Amino acid sequence: SADNSAMPLATPQHVQHSAMWIAPGLAFPKLCLACAMTRLQSSASATDHGSSALLRRKIIQELAALLSSTDSAAYSIFRSDTRAQQHLSSIVIELLERCSIEEQRGCIEVLQSLMNMAPTRQLARDLLLQAAGRVNKMCNNEGVSVFLLLMERALESEGSLTRDVI
Repeated sequence: SADNSAMPLATPQHVQHSAMWIAPGLAFPKLCLACAMTRLQSSASATDHGSSALLRRKIIQELAALLSSTDSAAYSIFRSDTRAQQHLSSIVIELLERCSIEEQRGCIEVLQSLMNMAPTRQLARDLLLQAAGRVNKMCNNEGVSVFLLLMERALESEGSLTRDVI
């Protein structure tokens, strides 16, 4: 395990993370991707503003930039680990409802990169189902709500339909 002082995003759990999670960053010289996900996950459940919101914004920007570059070590790490892709996507989905518009754009970039690198379309299908379900819960218009519910049910029942749509 690396020295925590050399990594500004290191969490107390950093010593438990494998060295494979450490990658060169753009805004940070070294970035522990596992610590970055831990920090995002804790900010997704918090309703804070101020310094942790600023840190969250920096992490989202960093991940969006790193995951959009197929040459980055971070891209390679996530490309080879579908569980990490799913975990990061679930954290980012939670953030979408709680963050600023600027952060939402970064979140969408992260999700787009994860969908593009996924070996199958399953991640895109899962995200589409989650999005349809969340929109359905948020929607007050009964007419729109029923069509979103129909989309969600169709996607759940027919995996091949999703592949054709996407």
